[in-house]
Amino acid sequence: MKRRRQAGFSLVELLIGLMLTALILQAIPPLLSTAFVSWRQSVARTATHQSARGGQPTPLTQDMVSELRFCYKPPHLLVIDLTLTDRETGVSDSLSSAVTCLNLPD
Repeated sequence: MKRRRQAGFSLVELLIGLMLTALILQAIPPLLSTAFVSWRQSVARTATHQSARGGQPTPLTQDMVSELRFCYKPPHLLVIDLTLTDRETGVSDSLSSAVTCLNLPD
């Protein structure tokens, strides 16, 4: 008498499948948490950049500036380095700009 193969999964296959699914589901929350923290920091950094440019959402104030440095590089270059810290989020970011001064003597 021949045994006919039955369709479906065995108990061992179901348990292995459930274990793999549980492992994958455990890995998702930390990934989402990291992505959410990165997103919040990028939003705060964007707001800081926007403030430094003089636009919305918050104005640039003296207490946001943690470091301001001017550096002259001959013959006509003035470098401005600015470090800003957002009071609400604590996110710091640095901005650098250079200006060519054409009216300076050589």
